[in-house]
Amino acid sequence: MKSTWSQALESGNANIVIQINSKKHPDLAKVPNAIDLAKTEEAREFIRMGIHYQADISRTYSLPPGTPRERVSILQKAFMQTMKDQDFLAEAQKAKLSVEPITGDDVAKIVTDYSAMKPELVSKLKDIMLSK
Repeated sequence: MKSTWSQALESGNANIVIQINSKKHPDLAKVPNAIDLAKTEEAREFIRMGIHYQADISRTYSLPPGTPRERVSILQKAFMQTMKDQDFLAEAQKAKLSVEPITGDDVAKIVTDYSAMKPELVSKLKDIMLSK
């Protein structure tokens, strides 16, 4: 957000009126999150499955099937350590990039939730996403 919208936000040419990520951005504490405005549980599920989860896993890293669990664990730990590395974070800040990683366990939960999605929700989401 800071790298692409900073000038528009600072000048007032753009205003953020709603957030769509699963976790509110720390710089936007007063901006409501879409899921908090949903009036029904079904609406919250649409937002969670169709928006939040998509945003959360839009830039994931994956390994081929059959990768030994030990290797997966090592790589996940190394990734999360990198996300906390002060030199890495300093470079990200210079580039005005926010670093908001999610864990491998969080990605696994999202995939599990997608797999368990009710067929009627899948159908409605498909209709919404493919409507023109």
